[in-house]
Amino acid sequence: MVKLPDEFKDNIRKIIEEVLDSDLSSGRIEELSGKWIECIKGLLEYNRITYSEQELEEIKNIFLERLELIRRNRDSAAQDEEKV
Repeated sequence: MVKLPDEFKDNIRKIIEEVLDSDLSSGRIEELSGKWIECIKGLLEYNRITYSEQELEEIKNIFLERLELIRRNRDSAAQDEEKV
């Protein structure tokens, strides 16, 4: 079973808040994905789970894709509001 330290939970909460409050510019997306990977690394190391850099890169890419999707949805919603 994987243990979730309080620090991990707090970090996830902060990252989610940052995503919601951010304009998600390209630089900001990269910064948030870096924070996400550091959080995941911490969890894996806390639980003494071995991982490869390639696996972390895959996780980072998935997170980047999701942030891009959020940004596109926000942009689309903003354009829809402007039309109204």
